[in-house]
Amino acid sequence: MGLGCNWSSGSLEYVIALKNGKIAGADFETELPDEWTEICGKTEQLNLIYEEIYKDGPLRYEIEEFNDNGDCRIRYCR
Repeated sequence: MGLGCNWSSGSLEYVIALKNGKIAGADFETELPDEWTEICGKTEQLNLIYEEIYKDGPLRYEIEEFNDNGDCRIRYCR
């Protein structure tokens, strides 16, 4: 899983996490909102998914999930 947050005009923070287990030496905490919009699709069409997401402007938070079957799940909030 990946979490994008704290966007500014020149940077963003991106955190990689495991669904199960921990990444040694990597600690990050942030408050996340309760309401999210979700889009699911195929990883090979990620560019089209992001075109749809960003057509309405910048995001506050985004969570990406990918699996070995080529599926992806993107959750975001503005």
